[in-house]
Amino acid sequence: MLTADEFGNPVERKAYKELTTRELHILAESLSVRLHLFSQKYPAFLPQVIRAIMEHKNLASSDRSLLDTYCKLFKLDWRGDTSVENREQFLLDAPVYMHAKDRTSLETCGTFTNQRVLLEVEQAC
Repeated sequence: MLTADEFGNPVERKAYKELTTRELHILAESLSVRLHLFSQKYPAFLPQVIRAIMEHKNLASSDRSLLDTYCKLFKLDWRGDTSVENREQFLLDAPVYMHAKDRTSLETCGTFTNQRVLLEVEQAC
């Protein structure tokens, strides 16, 4: 996918860490619109590819959301947390995948005391 630019000129190979936001956008968009072609019979390497793209530091939030939405739509379990085997093991062997960007937005607020909760509720009303 990243062998030529938009003008057809060859592009030099880059290491994973050197991928730019634009190149990750091209990868995310190219993969997401083609997931339906697999008919939910994905090759074994595809979840690792998706995970590598999702964990890249230069991936834009919009591309992350796009790729995650398409993975949910076409049932590509790149996190490894929705398979029946993981549900039967009760998180003993296969922990739930949690990336920093998957956590709640309240995490940035810090700790909540009773006074702070009351203040937040009063301000909301």
